[in-house]
Amino acid sequence: MKIRVLFRLFSVLYQRNLVKNMFMVTFMLITNLVLGFFIAFLQSESLIIPSLSTSYFEHLSVDIQAYERISSNNDLIAIKKYKRPDIDYLHNLMEHSGRFKIRPDYKEILAGSSLKLYDKELPNPLFVVVDHIKSGFGINNTYLELLKNEIAIEETDFLLSLNLSFNIKYEEEDISFVIKDDLPIDFIFKEPKYFATPKLYVPQEYIDKTIGALAVKEGLTLNNYLLNLKDDNSLTNYKFCVHFNSISQKESVSLLLKSGNTQDQGVEITSDAINKVNSFKALYDYLNILVMVFFVFIIIASFIMHIIVAHTSLLALQKQLALLQIIGGSKSDLLVLFLALSFFNYMLGLLSFFILPIIMPLVSYVLYLYLNVTITIFINVKTIISLIVVTIFILMTLIIGLFLFNTRRPLLYLLIDA
Repeated sequence: MKIRVLFRLFSVLYQRNLVKNMFMVTFMLITNLVLGFFIAFLQSESLIIPSLSTSYFEHLSVDIQAYERISSNNDLIAIKKYKRPDIDYLHNLMEHSGRFKIRPDYKEILAGSSLKLYDKELPNPLFVVVDHIKSGFGINNTYLELLKNEIAIEETDFLLSLNLSFNIKYEEEDISFVIKDDLPIDFIFKEPKYFATPKLYVPQEYIDKTIGALAVKEGLTLNNYLLNLKDDNSLTNYKFCVHFNSISQKESVSLLLKSGNTQDQGVEITSDAINKVNSFKALYDYLNILVMVFFVFIIIASFIMHIIVAHTSLLALQKQLALLQIIGGSKSDLLVLFLALSFFNYMLGLLSFFILPIIMPLVSYVLYLYLNVTITIFINVKTIISLIVVTIFILMTLIIGLFLFNTRRPLLYLLIDA
């Protein structure tokens, strides 16, 4: 049968079943859109997790601590004892990853601070010591909202005046002093919204020059006093504060630590940002499992729906196909005609993948509203092509099998039975 004749027959038969065909195209468009969103979600972890990690202002400043497992009467309960790692061990790490800055952890000291704004006591934020700002202090947007609730301040009040004061009392001997200082807030950082915590960013340089340089004894600064305390002393907060120079250096040290850690003992890096990223990753992995279940369900439902519609169309076309066979059409010609009718709808449904790039910015915007992190979501073209190729192969196999099963008797018998 000539191609021109096949094309005319295709046009006539497609228009006769236009309602069913439009229903099938609509179903395929919606199905492919949903599949595209699911593919984007499954592939977006490689973008979201790193973007979320680097979206915290203090992502290069971490705490480092050693742990060892303590045996208990219940094997199901794991008890860990924490202390500062040996400082020589940290210096050895520098031989493999380059130099980084090691400082005592001042969170235990800063936690005793008393903050005031316009002579009103404020709830303490989480004090975060960072190294990549040389001067000036900052707060995150969460703490700004807290301040707005406590005190009537405008959104544009970037320069605030906080009075910082604290006392330190040590168990063995009293070390008490008071610092009164004005902390001008130079910037407000928009931190990701995921479990956001009010934070005050303190430069390490300020700690070194003021608090750390305080003489707690004759000839002994607070910084040296903390460094020489036992590693399991509570005043050390059982940690060192480490400031990395780059993300690659941080990842290198993290891998080195993990390679040497065991279940019973090891050294780990922690921070508020790391804990939140790990929490989000665990949630994302759980959602991935749910998405995979729905993904498989939609693919199966799509195949079933396509076969049902194709089978219904075949039943409706069988008498026309029988007439075409009488006037000289071969069975292969009829199969080609039926495949063309089925796959034309499928190809129209693939238009969804051209619509997806237009919709993806909307997905990025939704993520921004939820996380306050700008992430450009895209779909891997190779994945889509692979999905289309596999789908076409499976559908072609099923439709050919459907055609051969329904035409196992000569089509002329349909006219005789009628």
